[in-house]
Amino acid sequence: MEVTEEIFTKLKDLQEVLVEKYQIEAKKSEAPKQLSSQEELLAVLKKEYIAKNNENAHFSLSELKPNGRISHAPGFNKFVPFSFLIKNCIPFLNRLWNAIYLSLFAPK
Repeated sequence: MEVTEEIFTKLKDLQEVLVEKYQIEAKKSEAPKQLSSQEELLAVLKKEYIAKNNENAHFSLSELKPNGRISHAPGFNKFVPFSFLIKNCIPFLNRLWNAIYLSLFAPK
C-alpha cells in the first residue's frame, strides 16, 4: 500500500503544479487586455487633466498690463510681476536642477 500512497502523493503534487501553470497562463493571456484598458484610461485622464488646466491658463499678450501683471486670469487672486519671476524663480530652478543633476550623475 505504501507504493500506492507515494504515487497518489506525487499525482496530487503534480496536479497542484498544473493548477498553478494554468492560473499563470490565464493571467498571461489577460495581461495584454489589462494593459490596453489601462492605457485607454491613462489617455482619458491625460485629456481631462490637460483640459482642466487649460481652462485656468488662457490669457493673451493683450491682457498683460504694463507692469507685467495679467489683467484677468480665472482662478488667480494674486498676480506676480514677471520681474519677480526672473529675479527669484529662475535662479532657484537653476540651483534645483544642479542639485538633481549632481545627485544623479556625480561620481561616487
